[in-house]
Formats: sequence, structure tokens, C-alpha cells
Amino acid sequence: MDWIHCNNCYTQLEPGITLHLTSCGHMFCNNCLDNGVQEGTCLVCKVPCSVMKLAPDMNHEIQDYFTDPDDILQKCCEVLQFQRRHRRRLLSYLVQSVS
Repeated sequence: MDWIHCNNCYTQLEPGITLHLTSCGHMFCNNCLDNGVQEGTCLVCKVPCSVMKLAPDMNHEIQDYFTDPDDILQKCCEVLQFQRRHRRRLLSYLVQSVS
């Protein structure tokens, strides 16, 4: 994920760097958070915020923002095909049962 970086120092995700996501949508490395966080205020937009560590076990709704859109679209297509097949089976059954 080449686009993930600290919004303060622009360090990208690499070994030894931990990134955190704020509730206002900014990302910061552990170094910038340690040196600049002031009572839950975002370093970029200066609004009050909460901070969560980016980790594999974070909430699925948050993980989606870090998932390749191609993977999300592929999954959506699979779900759509699955539901269409079952609708067609049901419709076919209903048509046959009234004939």
C-alpha cells in the first residue's frame, strides 16, 4: 500500500513504524504522535479526536478503507451473482407452481 503515510512527516509504513488513524481521518506515525499529540487534538486539522492503531485486527469497517478497491469490487460481484442465482431459482419455482 504505497499511499499510506504519516500526514505530518510523510514517513511511509515500514518496519519499526506504527501508524495510527484519527477519528477525523488523518494518519500519524508513532514518532509524530509521541512528539506532538496534545490532549487528543489532531496534528493536521487541530480538532479533538480519538486515535486508533492501524492493525490487522481493527474493525472491518475501518479495514475496508485500506483494502484494494479491486478486491472489494470482486467480492461485490460475487455477492451479486450469488443473489441473482437464488432469485432466479425462486422466480422459476414460483412461475412453475402457478402454471
